[in-house]
Amino acid sequence: MTVTGNAKTIKVRTLTDLQKSILVPEATINIKKAIDLGGSTIVIPEGVTVKVNAKLSNGTIEGNSTQIEVGKKGRFSEIAFDGSFNVPSISYKSFEGYSSDTELLRAMFNLTFKNIAHSSLQLEPKRVYDIAYHKLAYAHAIYEYENVSNKTIVGNGAIINDLRTNAHIGFENFDGIFLFSACHGITIQNLNYQNLDEEYPEISHGN
Repeated sequence: MTVTGNAKTIKVRTLTDLQKSILVPEATINIKKAIDLGGSTIVIPEGVTVKVNAKLSNGTIEGNSTQIEVGKKGRFSEIAFDGSFNVPSISYKSFEGYSSDTELLRAMFNLTFKNIAHSSLQLEPKRVYDIAYHKLAYAHAIYEYENVSNKTIVGNGAIINDLRTNAHIGFENFDGIFLFSACHGITIQNLNYQNLDEEYPEISHGN
């Protein structure tokens, strides 16, 4: 771990470095080498900025209005996001190596919607995202958010391909992919949805 300058910019190359660096108030953490979190959760204190210039994998980042800057070589792989962040612009290019499209989108959506900024997410152009869910979705959507505002998903012609059968979706009006509660200013552009199950019925309450 290398500390440079009065601004407390810390170059991080190992998990131990990362765990130590978050204890430095108002630090800017610059991840320079690939780090595997080993399933652990890293809680970033308020005021700490994280610059990701290498792969960060296998764990959870819990932010506190945390600024994250992703460089050209920065990547998230099997990283989950919790807490709150301050990341105005998010790109699919920063994510790779997730076990499923369901969890890939969860990571991207969480970083977008658990965000104090007017954030925008760019999805991969024309990509088909295969979405499945192990739980019955009665009265639930796969991705649920509340009390968020001013977020944009730019779909770029991508497709959410819902692999669930009608038996796994339910018959309530709010069953589906997204559930937004007490939200406003949510914009979804050029993002398509399909379910190719031949027995998939038109869903309406009471049917």
